[in-house]
Amino acid sequence: MLTWIIGILPPNIIRWIGRLQFRIPIIGAFIGWFGHNVLATEGVIRHGIGAGLRFDAHGGSSGFLFGTTEPHEQDALAKYLQPGFIFYDIGANVGFFSTLAGRLVGETGCVYAFEPNPVCVEKVKKNAKLNGFDHIKVIQAAVSSNTGSANLKIGHITGASTIVGNQQSDGLSVAVVAIDDFIENEKASGPNLVMIDAEGAEILILEGMHKTILKFRPVIMCEIHWIGDEFKEYFEKNLAGIGYTIKRLGGENWPDGKIRFHAILLPIND
Repeated sequence: MLTWIIGILPPNIIRWIGRLQFRIPIIGAFIGWFGHNVLATEGVIRHGIGAGLRFDAHGGSSGFLFGTTEPHEQDALAKYLQPGFIFYDIGANVGFFSTLAGRLVGETGCVYAFEPNPVCVEKVKKNAKLNGFDHIKVIQAAVSSNTGSANLKIGHITGASTIVGNQQSDGLSVAVVAIDDFIENEKASGPNLVMIDAEGAEILILEGMHKTILKFRPVIMCEIHWIGDEFKEYFEKNLAGIGYTIKRLGGENWPDGKIRFHAILLPIND
């Protein structure tokens, strides 16, 4: 009942309530816990481009079920995906954006959801099944610059797991793929749009898909985790010269300092 009541509020009000956890530390921990453990349930997405889809948000964010998570990213999906397109969701978590993309690309398109956390993998599969999206293909692997294996440290929430090394004591052993190798080995379709949310591994992922970028020239959305200047230097050295532009998604200026934000890399029309 509480989830339903909050769900009928305007999206901007729901997002404002969610942001209180970062603005009022004394109650922030409770708001975060409440959102992840009480409001993140199974139901119907209330707002955004996924409105009306079924979704199990257990283990994720209540914003997934409310449809209020990352509105700028949702707008970009709606702008750059259309029926028949191919979407790569790198760091799919419990499958929120994969599910949204599944609606947008339709049965003639395909979604490749890359996720190393086995708990999240099952959630991505479940959310695809809840909506009859057989065109969502789940790849249980992390993505990096080279194909192989590594260890995954499971975070306190599903979206905070990170690759930490190759020692067994460091975490859960997982498969790792480079996108260039994945496309070649699996004969997979190349992407029209790539979304990257990989807790600091953004540059490694781009290094492992350089051939893919050259060949298919996808739009790339990337959540940048505290490496803004380093990421921009990589872009200017490796991608600007092959016809890409970069800007902050949902903002005018490139941010200073080590913060988390979103960028979009756009191919210049040939």
